Amino acid sequence: MALNIFRKLTCLTLILASLSACTHSKEGTVDNNFIETTGNEPVINKTKPDTIKTETAAEKKIKKKRPAFAHNLIQSSGENAPKVAETPIEAGVNYYELGIKKFDQKDYAASIDAFDNETLLHPSNADAYYRRGLAKMEIEDFEGANDDFTKTLELKPTFYEALIKRGNAELYSNDYTDAKKDYTKALNYATTLELLMNLAEAKFKTSDYPGAIKDYTTILDKQLSNSFEVYYKRGLAKNEYGKYKDAISDFTQSIQIFPNYVYSYYSRGFAELHIEKFKDAILDFNKVVQSSPRETNAYYFRGVAQKGQGNREAAAKDFQKVIELDPNYEDAYLQKAEMDGSEGRIDEAITDLTKAIKINPHSKEAYYNRGNFHLENGTLDQAIADFKKAIEIDPKDADSYYYKGVAEMESKKYNDACDSFTKAKALGDEERAPAMMDKNCRKARQ
Repeated sequence: MALNIFRKLTCLTLILASLSACTHSKEGTVDNNFIETTGNEPVINKTKPDTIKTETAAEKKIKKKRPAFAHNLIQSSGENAPKVAETPIEAGVNYYELGIKKFDQKDYAASIDAFDNETLLHPSNADAYYRRGLAKMEIEDFEGANDDFTKTLELKPTFYEALIKRGNAELYSNDYTDAKKDYTKALNYATTLELLMNLAEAKFKTSDYPGAIKDYTTILDKQLSNSFEVYYKRGLAKNEYGKYKDAISDFTQSIQIFPNYVYSYYSRGFAELHIEKFKDAILDFNKVVQSSPRETNAYYFRGVAQKGQGNREAAAKDFQKVIELDPNYEDAYLQKAEMDGSEGRIDEAITDLTKAIKINPHSKEAYYNRGNFHLENGTLDQAIADFKKAIEIDPKDADSYYYKGVAEMESKKYNDACDSFTKAKALGDEERAPAMMDKNCRKARQ
């Protein structure tokens, strides 16, 4: 029987290098050290996408799964912070001024030590707690900084800078909900670039994509910044929200401002894939691989775009390149298997999927697709075993039950087949399964 593979393309989880590091240091200024370079081009750190299934000819549209970037924010509970030596309190020493001096000298441990003594001598000095919090931020003791900013706010409830900095400590600790609360409160006192950028980031991380888009738009409308990263981050939020055409506009604007920022090409290519602008996506992923020739995801998604454009030979080369760079890249084997199978290389397709299963024994797609290839190859026992495994992983997959029934019917296991068709029908297969039941099951059970 003809092979019928139902797979959906889920899209890249963009795990980018720290966007927080890209646009903000701990004090909210641009950190140009974020962009790793080879020559003049940034380098994309190697990442691994979520599972991506291939499409059939009958199901060409790319199904959207919201991408999500991860900021790789540095986390610390204080355990790894440098040890601060306690200094005995000396008469006549202005520890507040000493703390400021040591901070300016970037001797943050000594600064914290001085502010420790200042808070012992003057426990109502809100600024001392605030400045100690800033020093703790610099040594990545975000929990300690959070405590100091909280104490500052207890003493000076309208000290909005402390609200912003506490929000930063929460943001860097991945406590995005509390960060969003603090940033929102701070808006009652000020509207700064740092505040709006970090509020937008916190909203993004809590899946409030419309809110993030609104904040980035406010930054542009108020002319607080016209930098490439504002357009870039707004583009990411639009990608997440499914506004791919608008996202492409933002990434294009980002590229016009900073043509060497390779992530903009990467993310624009991702958006173009979603709306089937395969030719444009290929050009953008070309830019990425030219800059970062070992970036597996760029080859993979260029392969997906080449396949969508009908350039199957070029697609096959890209998927093979991915496997050469990363032999454990499961999705490249899934794609390669589909292409091998569609061109009649069934045994090669089965081999590809066996490798994918070895990489990820919990891949329903790999078992399901290998089951279909076994079904086409006439190795029915193996097909039934694969469909059973797919069902074990996803008990609500009607397709696996249906094709398990087909394999059982061809194996003359009629009662088992009818049970499989019945289950497929119960799970929503309202056409194929009932037709098979009407044709085969009444007679089989008589």
